[in-house]
Amino acid sequence: MRVAHVTSGLDRRAAGVGAVVEALSLEQLSLGHDVRVFGLESSDWSRVDRFRWEGAPVEALKVISWARSFGLSPGLRTALSRFEPDIVHLHGLWMYPSVAVLQWHLRTGNPYIYSPHGMLSPVALSYSKHKKRIARILFQDKVIKRAAALVASAAAEADDIRLFGLNDRVSIVPHGIHVSPVPPTFDVQNKSLLTLGRIHPVKNLHTLIEAWALLESKHTAWSLHIVGPDECGHRSELQDLVAKLKLQRVTFRAAVDGNQRNVSMASANLFVLPSRSENFALTVAESLMMETPVIATRGAPWSGLVDQKCGWWIEHGVDPLVAALDAAMSLPEDKRNAMGQRGRAWMLRDYSWESVANRMLSVYDDAIAQRSVESTL
Repeated sequence: MRVAHVTSGLDRRAAGVGAVVEALSLEQLSLGHDVRVFGLESSDWSRVDRFRWEGAPVEALKVISWARSFGLSPGLRTALSRFEPDIVHLHGLWMYPSVAVLQWHLRTGNPYIYSPHGMLSPVALSYSKHKKRIARILFQDKVIKRAAALVASAAAEADDIRLFGLNDRVSIVPHGIHVSPVPPTFDVQNKSLLTLGRIHPVKNLHTLIEAWALLESKHTAWSLHIVGPDECGHRSELQDLVAKLKLQRVTFRAAVDGNQRNVSMASANLFVLPSRSENFALTVAESLMMETPVIATRGAPWSGLVDQKCGWWIEHGVDPLVAALDAAMSLPEDKRNAMGQRGRAWMLRDYSWESVANRMLSVYDDAIAQRSVESTL
């Protein structure tokens, strides 16, 4: 099968869409398929990430400077036509790649499937909603409705997609997780809470800081580490909140990746995700793979944390977060370690990239078969 992955972002910042495309394309390539990735050039890609790319062969297309926010790249249509894929897997919304894939589909009749990556959630739709309303009218609704299938990474995202009236074409395929050894860590007296990802208002980090403010004086051996790239100038807002609350053990660090990311997660005693909305939250899976138990709010689709006895899945708000943090930090060390070990076993069993890639290929097969049936009618 000849597969093209199309995305606006190839960057690996904060383990976003680019990281998923990189891993999925590599696994599909290793399974014997002809796979190519098409995306848009960016400063991060040109300076750093293109040298570290480990996915299928990739082509980063130039973007017209005056339309960079839209990702206008006329070369994308040409590149797709030259590759002649049997199917396109489109990742993300709102930008020119959606238009290019729709035009390719209308010209060739070949199918495409769509992974929104959480961009159809009510919370995500509330940001820049006027621009998104215009995009929906001009092209986005057409692109969604013509997709042979839409792929959600969890049941909650599938519900968001179904609000568009696409009940019969939604498949659920989770993101995968790299099987990595747990790096050695040193058993020290000081303990740490870690949250890692984009520093953006949707991550609800102010709630975490407010909850920490109620616990810092009680749990004197613990500290809070907030790690990730700043977006919208939100880091300075959070730093102001830390100063206002006179907190002593809160640190901010820039994004980390690769082995350093694994070391950060393995070194933490707890991982915390207070986000308002997540379509999958890869950082939860990564933390569990590093044997670190997790506290996640119900904005992330991780009810299995409770079922698998490797974390807490809680309501939004300061009070539920305080209760979960207090309970987690009060546990004996051996009980937290056992939770982390159960989490890693769960990831190894259900979330390997080989399993995920095969499930996604089945979605492709069904889409191609359905298109063949329709073409004979």
